[in-house]
Amino acid sequence: MNGVLNLIQDTLRRADRNSLWAALFASMVVLAMITEAQEQTVRCKEKTDKGEGSIAQDDKTADDAINLMDERFELLKILFHQGYRTLLPKGFNPLQKPQDRACLDEASQSLAAKGSAIVENHYDEDDVKST
Repeated sequence: MNGVLNLIQDTLRRADRNSLWAALFASMVVLAMITEAQEQTVRCKEKTDKGEGSIAQDDKTADDAINLMDERFELLKILFHQGYRTLLPKGFNPLQKPQDRACLDEASQSLAAKGSAIVENHYDEDDVKST
């Protein structure tokens, strides 16, 4: 993961980083999925080992491994948000601001529009569930 961190850091320092937004965004989504799958695998292995008695019931090795994965992914998230200043009103956020999509190529614009629709639908579903 250190190699990925370095690559994302280098990319976010580039002057043309906005044109690379879609690739970095997709990479973040894939890394999130991979991290989640790894964590599930660690938990499954832990459960098996505890069931077989090969590790103690209070062993915290799996917790430590998962915490490390979470910390590293959190760092990636912070780098992404800081690189695009997505949390600031004037930051670059094509998911929330259609005007930011103008500098993206056609495929990236489509990704941003579809991602925005997914987020809006998710929030709409949450509103329905809470009523």
